[in-house]
Amino acid sequence: MEVFLDGGVRQGTDVLKALALGAKAVFVGRPVLWGLACGGRQGVEQVLGMLKDELKLAMQLAGKLYFYIFKTSVLRGSCNSNDREGPKFILMTT
Repeated sequence: MEVFLDGGVRQGTDVLKALALGAKAVFVGRPVLWGLACGGRQGVEQVLGMLKDELKLAMQLAGKLYFYIFKTSVLRGSCNSNDREGPKFILMTT
């Protein structure tokens, strides 16, 4: 069964936790709408950029460089780099 998280995502750390717990994808709706309401297209781009930067920082602090090495070991503090069966995540913007 594939798991997708839809709701409650406000920061890059929320994305990291969801992926570490096995989510296949994370949907980001409300922050994008906030960005759209405040700044139009540029606001959306800024929100997605901030989310991407927060996720990148959270990954660095967790000692992980690639999405495919995530599993629940991230939440337990393990740094086993041979753990390559985790979910993949792609942040797509147009």
